[in-house]
Parts: sequence; C-alpha cells; structure tokens
Amino acid sequence: MNFRTSVGLVGSVLVGMGIWAASASAQSEALHSVLRPGAGDALSLSWRQGLPDGERTQLSIDAGVAKVERCRPACQPIGRPLLLSPGQKEQILSGLRSASLLDLRSSDEAEMTADRELRLSVPNRPQLTLQLPKSEWPLGPDGQGIAGLLDDLILKIVQAGSARPQVTVPRTIEELAELKLQLTVTTHQQPGGVLVIEHGTLSITPEEGSLPRKPRPKPTARVLSPAEQEQLLTVLRLLDFDRLEETIPVRARPAIGDDDGRLVTLHLLPASKVAPTVVPKQPRGLKRYLADWVRSPAEPVVRLLASWLLLHSPKKIE
Repeated sequence: MNFRTSVGLVGSVLVGMGIWAASASAQSEALHSVLRPGAGDALSLSWRQGLPDGERTQLSIDAGVAKVERCRPACQPIGRPLLLSPGQKEQILSGLRSASLLDLRSSDEAEMTADRELRLSVPNRPQLTLQLPKSEWPLGPDGQGIAGLLDDLILKIVQAGSARPQVTVPRTIEELAELKLQLTVTTHQQPGGVLVIEHGTLSITPEEGSLPRKPRPKPTARVLSPAEQEQLLTVLRLLDFDRLEETIPVRARPAIGDDDGRLVTLHLLPASKVAPTVVPKQPRGLKRYLADWVRSPAEPVVRLLASWLLLHSPKKIE
C-alpha cells in the first residue's frame, strides 16, 4: 500500500468518525431539548407492556394526556384519558433523563425477551426506539426508574377505568335532571351561603359575613324556569371541569389584591331518586378563592350562580 493510499484511508476513517460524532452530538442535543424541565406538554411517547407478538398493554402520552389500550391483538381503549398534572409531567421527564437513553441498546432477541418498549419522538431526528426486558431498564435515584414509573401510570389509568365513572358536566335538560349542583361560599366581610340545584329546584341558604345585610335574607326555594335552566346549561357547556384543577391556582391564602377573601366550592353530585337504570357516578368538586374563580374559564358559571345566591362577585384581579 503506497503512502497516498494510506493517507486516503486514514482520512476516510477520520471523516467518518467526525460525521458520527457530529450526528451523535446532534442527537444528544435534540434529546436534551425534548426532555428539558418544563417540556412535558410537548412530550410524545409510547410504552409497550408485554411481548410484541402476545397480549400487550400500550400507554401513549401526547400533549400532556395519557391514554391506555389493551391489544389482543386488536387494540381497545381502557379507562378514560388522563390529563397529567404538572408534577406528573416533570416526574416522567426526570425519569427519562435519569435513564440515559442514548447509552441503552435494544436486546439482541427483543422479540422474545423484551417485554417493555419505549418509542420517543424527537423533532428532526428518527424516532428513538428501545426494547428491553423490564429488569434491564436502569433505576433512577429514587430506586424506581422510568419503567416502573410508566408501568405505575398504566396501573393508575386501568384502576380508574374500573371504578365508578365521575359525574359529567350536563349538556342537556335530561342530564341536568340527573345532577345535583351545589355552590358553597364561605363568609368573610361579605356574605356567603349554599346554593343547591336539584330536579329543577333552586334552594338557597344564605349566611352573613362580618358586615350583615339589612334585612337579612331568609332561606328560599323555587322552581327554575325553562329559560333559567337553558341559561344554566349554556354556561355549563363552556365548563371544562377536567382542566379546571390545573387552570385555577391553589393558594394557601388570597392573592395580593384579593380583598374579598371568600372561598367557593363547586360540587357536581348525582341527584337523589334518579331512575334505577342510571349508573351511579362519583361526585366531583373543586375549592378555590372566589376571586380566582371569576378570572378563570369558569367565570360565567360562578357569576350566574352567585347572582342567584344574591352575592356580589369581585372584579377580576389582574
């Protein structure tokens, strides 16, 4: 081999190594951007539990929502999609970072032994796919690791799917008849009380704050008119109850500028004495400061109910 040929071979090897190093660096940077703290809403992945040719359970996470399917071999959804909390999204991102994904390699006999598979979307790069037995996935500092974390998320969604379904926000007069809506407002300087709507009847139990009204209002009950029921349904249709808990901040004390300071709990409960064919459902509720309610997407609902309770709602606090 002459000198020129030797130099050419060495140069080719060096160029190849440079290209590989540049590619690996680009992949590392792309993965880092996907798994950075706060990137949970952009995360897109799937997690397979079980061997590819057998019965398996698949978890998919996209845009902050987790879904589970059971495949035998056709896939059917299990339970309801789960809107991940900020804490859950950060926990998954942390678990993926601690797994050092670029250092892992799929099993040589993945089809026979790899009962866990991760597929992670990386912008402008090929999808990252890893197939390993559960025992070979690395553990994180907490002793669990990403495999245990994603398996636990599957279990949570499956268990929730086997429980009684939650009360849904009514969209029709018939659905409203199956619901008991309750608004409880604690007193401060301003008054509060309890408002209940059930079977078309509006019941009000007022409570006075440190600045009582004169004359003091008394408990009342009346039937809602068809127009009022439609008005209620109109504002309820705008209510995305599944996202309210994340949308409205949790505070240990009122926000700066919130001189009102009253707490409001909105409950949706199954109505009493419904038809025996109606499947019983779990109640749901949310407790937040009134000032936070009225600057949230739930403002139309809370303002309407507060007006029926004869309460003054605070203005939005910017």
